[in-house]
Amino acid sequence: MYPFLDKLNDQELKALIGRVKPEMSDRLVPEFFKRVASKYPNYDETLLWLLMYQHDNNQQVLKYISDNYAKFQQVYDGGFLKKLVSKNGFSSHMWEMVICDILSGYGEFVPKKASGSDFLLRLRNGEEIQVEAISINEAQEGGIRSARPDFSVGKLVTHGGKTDDLERAVLLRFASGLKDKAHTDTYDKNKPLIVAINTSRAVGFISRDNFVLRWVLFGLGNDTITKHADGSYSRGLEQKMEAFGKTGAFKVGWFRGTEYAHISGVIYSSQEPRGFVPDGYSWHNYGMTYVANPNALHPANIDFKCMRKLIVTEQEYCEEDASSTFTSSV
Repeated sequence: MYPFLDKLNDQELKALIGRVKPEMSDRLVPEFFKRVASKYPNYDETLLWLLMYQHDNNQQVLKYISDNYAKFQQVYDGGFLKKLVSKNGFSSHMWEMVICDILSGYGEFVPKKASGSDFLLRLRNGEEIQVEAISINEAQEGGIRSARPDFSVGKLVTHGGKTDDLERAVLLRFASGLKDKAHTDTYDKNKPLIVAINTSRAVGFISRDNFVLRWVLFGLGNDTITKHADGSYSRGLEQKMEAFGKTGAFKVGWFRGTEYAHISGVIYSSQEPRGFVPDGYSWHNYGMTYVANPNALHPANIDFKCMRKLIVTEQEYCEEDASSTFTSSV
């Protein structure tokens, strides 16, 4: 039914297809799924749900995985499918599939060394760009985990406060993930490097993607309104010099300095990777954003038309909507 399962040759997974029956009541489904999933602790629960509940959209996602892998299997690392179905492996590998699909519309993939980035893309002008795709897990420390809504009977959402208070958990996870990848020594420092980050697993109540990006990358925070002596007003952005984590403050505005000048740009999304499957749930939230580093040592000469853009220079701050929708090559 799904060719990628044939590649895995895993009869246990195949046997789980359609176990959640349409006639089951909504009240019984969660407990039934939990009971069956507990028997297979080594598999990713999201993948199990897609197989067990054969809703139209779930079938669409599974078909996309099969078609994507059939086309790009030579691009992915060894054991890719096994990692995708393994516990906590689905989201990160689905994110790689989406990024691979998008990149394929801008050039051709070049064979890379095992220690290099996830993708090496040769553009039509001959330039080669390295792309590393990562999906951020939620923090384990309770004090910096994202606030989650409580939909229990009789419970009301009581969390509130400033945007930066609610977003801090996502901001810290994004900053940590980018820092870890930026400081590895496996990349070719003489070629452009784009880091593609997904934070969907760290998102709680909200995610204003532009807020997280402009704070970490450029040191710009909340919107401000300034009243002038003549009675007029002007809008701007709060200047941020540091953020606060569990171990204290750390500097932000990374793209304004030289430490991250080897990163050409960041692709960012807080949307669950399944949402990018064409004709599925589609580009919810803010979709995907590309931020070019204005101080990059090696700028990436690529225009991701299907992504919104955040542009920051000494002269301007601008948020541009995507100029076209994503057309899959799968």
